[in-house]
Amino acid sequence: MLILGLILERTTGKSVTEFFYEKIWRHLGVEFPVLMILDSEKHQFEKIESGLVMTAINLAKFGSLFLKNGEWEGKQILSSDWIKECVSPHNVPSNYDHFRYYQKHPWGKMWFNQNKAYYKYLWWGHLNDPRNNDYFALGALGQVLYISPENNTIAIRLGSKWGVKDWWPTILYKLINQ
Repeated sequence: MLILGLILERTTGKSVTEFFYEKIWRHLGVEFPVLMILDSEKHQFEKIESGLVMTAINLAKFGSLFLKNGEWEGKQILSSDWIKECVSPHNVPSNYDHFRYYQKHPWGKMWFNQNKAYYKYLWWGHLNDPRNNDYFALGALGQVLYISPENNTIAIRLGSKWGVKDWWPTILYKLINQ
């Protein structure tokens, strides 16, 4: 993911924050600044893989942008085809090594051993059935932006710990789908 930040900086000539503000945040009317954690004061490299910091209301706006397939207040901000591609279970690599960390936990075993989980383009997904899927983004400490297109619902969990027994995406899935 760090390479993605480098590619953005080098191809656009802007920092990741500047690029995202120009392309997304300003259109959404973010109420508070969206920040990126830096690797160090010396290098000022933005940690795109784990450094995005925003308020719940800004996170909800971002989730709504995805729920509405890239449209915001009648204007197409992101390509709907790109959004569908990045959150769909189609063309997902079959190598699930990146689940290994989560499978060590009781909640991870339950979620990932169902063969309904996938990861693609920075989004985690859950196959509800062959026709629809929910998807979510995870923060470094268990923060979750959960999107359920079938239910037209966004759920946000903010926190400072993952939790011991429960996997937050499972809790949000159950709250939304039952």
